[in-house]
Amino acid sequence: MDDYPLPLPSREGRPVNFAAPKAVGKNVCRKGKVVDAVSVSPIRDEDWGWYLYFSELIEWNQGREKSVRLSYYYAPFGSKKWLWGGQYSIEESAPVIKELRERTLEKKHWFA
Repeated sequence: MDDYPLPLPSREGRPVNFAAPKAVGKNVCRKGKVVDAVSVSPIRDEDWGWYLYFSELIEWNQGREKSVRLSYYYAPFGSKKWLWGGQYSIEESAPVIKELRERTLEKKHWFA
């Protein structure tokens, strides 16, 4: 695996800044930090490179409730650095993420 990128540094404690979608028309930014994270082992896509999927628990500064982000990093073959791939990742309250996960797992034939 000589084309494998360097390990991704821990994201715990790292700041996060979310800008509002352009359609909102406001310059509202959410700021917080990653308080916990998990990932799966990197996945090699034979055509495109490496993918690293993860979930993060984010604690917001503005008194908002914590939320969970599901996203990924990408590394093309030969690259030693991971690139942020989740510009439009899923980020929502834990109950919404839990419901989506449960509904997905109910589709047992998807995993057969």
